[in-house]
Amino acid sequence: MRNLITLLALISSASVWAETQPEQPVPEEKEEVYLQTTTWGISAGTINFNPALAAREGVDESAVHLDFVWHQQEDSFVYGGGITGILYSDNESFSVDVIDGFGDHRRASSSASGFGLFGEIGYSFNWKPKSVHLGAMIGVEKIWSERGISNCTDCPSENINIDSGFYLKPHIKFITNSGFTFTISYKKFAGDDMEDAVFLTFGSTSDLF
Repeated sequence: MRNLITLLALISSASVWAETQPEQPVPEEKEEVYLQTTTWGISAGTINFNPALAAREGVDESAVHLDFVWHQQEDSFVYGGGITGILYSDNESFSVDVIDGFGDHRRASSSASGFGLFGEIGYSFNWKPKSVHLGAMIGVEKIWSERGISNCTDCPSENINIDSGFYLKPHIKFITNSGFTFTISYKKFAGDDMEDAVFLTFGSTSDLF
């Protein structure tokens, strides 16, 4: 629910921003436009987990969610993929004595993080073909997570058994005349481990009309 409220607030703010953007000249004779666009972007937001599972794995119910994403659009058909990163709030951190490269002893604490890959396909309604797109995508994501000491080859580590799976992702995308792209997305997971996520994507779109 909190992610949905955040999402609605973001869409409202972005809609006001879009209305202030200068309009492109409208040709006297409107011709049908076939879109072919490529978008690269970086996403940041929050992701929520099943509370019981999060407690069992020793992490908070929500975490920072990061993506590096690529999308290709062929008129209304969209497909893409990317790399996911998750930064957990670790409630079961441990410490060990380590020796650094200079031979000095120090105490190091663990951190919890995740890495993943995803692919997705979907439909885009080109409300304003060169500036505002509404869409929805379905995808699948695989996550590998662990708790460990960074930059340490012999230190202990623990797996964090939280996975992703299939999801539905509605979104609204704004594109400026320069190609700067701003997307607001909500992700609802089908599995039991992850519940939902809301995030913003900033990127660049190159297009051929």
